[in-house]
Amino acid sequence: MRFSAANAREMAARSLAKRKANEAARAIQPAPIPLISDAVSEYESGQVAQVRAHIKRTDEWLNRTKDAQDYERLARSRGLFAEQERIARGKPLPGQYRPEKQRVMKRPEVEPL
Repeated sequence: MRFSAANAREMAARSLAKRKANEAARAIQPAPIPLISDAVSEYESGQVAQVRAHIKRTDEWLNRTKDAQDYERLARSRGLFAEQERIARGKPLPGQYRPEKQRVMKRPEVEPL
């Protein structure tokens, strides 16, 4: 297919119509799915409950201990349990989740002739 002024105008008009339709479709789309869903399986909720029980038990041991070495070990295990809880809940690390940026159209809009 050879390009001429006539079919170039036709293609520009088609392209503009398609871009407008895509913009309208993007504007109608529902809000994005939240990062942490409310629908949690029984297994996942059991994992979170188990890790929280370990955290509670570790906190009790931390309050009772007098030895510095035991305290350091319990504090480290408390941090590991907190990390396991974060993973089980599906939360990202701070700064890891970034919302998608709005795309800026780089070409100027062309009016059909």
